[in-house]
Amino acid sequence: MRNFALAKTRDIKKLRSLKTLKNLSVKDIRRYYVRLLKTEVVFFKALSDRDSTEIAKLLRPITDESKDRLRRQTDGFVDSLRSPPFKILSDRDSTEIAKLFRPIRRQADGFVHSLAQPITDHYSGPSAFVFENYSRLKSVFCRWLIPCGMIGEEDYLPSMISRALGRYGARGLLYKYFRKELGLVYSIGCSYESSGDVRFLEIYADPRLQNSEELIAKMSDFIRGLSDDPRFWEEIKELRENRNVAYAHVHERLTPQRRLYSDVYRAIYNPPIRKGGYKSVTDAEVRDYLEKFFVPENMIMIFLGPKDHIIDILNRHYPEVDIRVHNTKELIE
Repeated sequence: MRNFALAKTRDIKKLRSLKTLKNLSVKDIRRYYVRLLKTEVVFFKALSDRDSTEIAKLLRPITDESKDRLRRQTDGFVDSLRSPPFKILSDRDSTEIAKLFRPIRRQADGFVHSLAQPITDHYSGPSAFVFENYSRLKSVFCRWLIPCGMIGEEDYLPSMISRALGRYGARGLLYKYFRKELGLVYSIGCSYESSGDVRFLEIYADPRLQNSEELIAKMSDFIRGLSDDPRFWEEIKELRENRNVAYAHVHERLTPQRRLYSDVYRAIYNPPIRKGGYKSVTDAEVRDYLEKFFVPENMIMIFLGPKDHIIDILNRHYPEVDIRVHNTKELIE
C-alpha cells in the first residue's frame, strides 16, 4: 500500500505490476544498466537442494573476468541506446534534415545520465489513501508516510529521528505518548524505509475502532509539532548519550547481517559517512530537517478499515486533505 501511495503522489513508477512492465521505457532500462555497472559488488541468491559448498564452486567462476565481459556487453547495449536509428518522413531535402538533427546526435554522443530524480522537494499536499473492502475490521490500520529525500543522501538525520520516535518499540516517544499516556493503541512504532529512489519515515499504528478518531486527530498534530516538543528533544539527547546507539552506524559495531547490508548499501549508493555517528548531529540540523519534511503538504496517510468511518474522521478534522478511495485489487494491477 505504501508503494502504491508513493507512486500516486511522488511520480514513482509502481514496482511489481503488469502496468510497469508494459510501460518500461528506454530510459528505465538505461538507468538499470548504469546502476549495475557502478556496483562494486554483485550478490547472488541461489535456491537449490545441493550442498552450499557445491553451490559456491559453481558460482566461483563468476569473477572479475565475467564482470568485465558483462561490462563490454552492456556498454555496447547502452551505446546503441545513445544513438538509436530513426526514420523521418518530410518534404524537405535530406541535407536540410541532416543539419537539423546533427546537434541532437552530438548531444547524444555526450550523454550523461544521473540516477537522482528531482523529487526531493516535491510536495503534493496532504493526501489520504483509504482502501475499501475491509469494513468488518474491528481495528483501523494506519500509516503516515513522510518522504525525506533520496537514497544515497546522508541518512543519519532520518535514522536518528526514526529511533527517537520508536524504531525499537517501547523506548520511543510514540509508544510512551500514544500507548502508555493516552492508551489509544496497542502496537505503534516508526521505521525508516525506501521505495525506488525515495526514502521515507513510516509511522504505523492499529487502534481499535473506538479509538481511531482520537488517534488520527492527534497523530497529525503530533507529527507537525515535533520540532517544538520537549519530549522529542529528550529522546534525541538520550540517543547521543547511549553509546551503543550513538555509534550504531560504526561498521565494527554492527552484527554480521547488518554489516553485510551496510557494505552492499555503500557499494551501490556511496552515502556520506560521519565519524562521530549520532553525536555529530546537531539540534539545529534536526530542527531544520523537521521543518523541511515534517509539514502537512509532505504527509501521506494510508488507512485500511471501514471506509465511511475513516472518511468522516478526515472530513471533520482535516477538510483540506485530498482523500483518495481505492480498491485493494488496484495494488496488484
